[in-house]
Amino acid sequence: PSATLFRSDELREVVEASRHHLTGHDLDLLDLLVSGRSVPEVASALDVSVRTVGYHRDALVHRLRAGLVA
Repeated sequence: PSATLFRSDELREVVEASRHHLTGHDLDLLDLLVSGRSVPEVASALDVSVRTVGYHRDALVHRLRAGLVA
């Protein structure tokens, strides 16, 4: 994935439109990433591996982008 996933206004709109499709875990992950934390920092905060954060981040981005098309 690219470093810039969405412009901030696009991200805000997509998240609000998709909020009912996101789990609490998704929202926690998204909040940490959007706040500017690195993947290792997010992994530490959630007590999971860096690889797990990467997997969930990629899946979340895919789901959010799919919401743009739907």
